[in-house]
Formats: sequence, structure tokens, C-alpha cells
Amino acid sequence: MEYIVLGLLSFIVSTISGMAEIGGGLFMFPIFYFMGLSMNEAIGTSKIIIIFTSLIAPLNYLK
Repeated sequence: MEYIVLGLLSFIVSTISGMAEIGGGLFMFPIFYFMGLSMNEAIGTSKIIIIFTSLIAPLNYLK
């Protein structure tokens, strides 16, 4: 169940951050932290999300 909630939250945050041209990790860090990840794991995972959403968002605007 936790993975389904995380997947849905990730999708929603990625969509919003893609439209706003910001990294989704900004919003995902609190979600990861409150779901039980350690501080280091939450920060690392947020940075990975920021990288991918920052690279994908400009491609959406090229269409």
C-alpha cells in the first residue's frame, strides 16, 4: 500500500513540477522523510528526482 501511495504522490508532484519548471525533489523530500526514510536517503532520492524532472521538463515545452 505504501508503494501505491508513493507512486501516486510521485506522479502528481512530477506533473506539477514539470509544468512549473522546478525540480520535484523540492516537494518529494518531506514525503520521503515522513514515510520513514532516513535524512540522507530522503535527500539523495530528492536530488535524483530533481535531476530527472529538470531534464525532462524542457522536452515537454519543445513539443
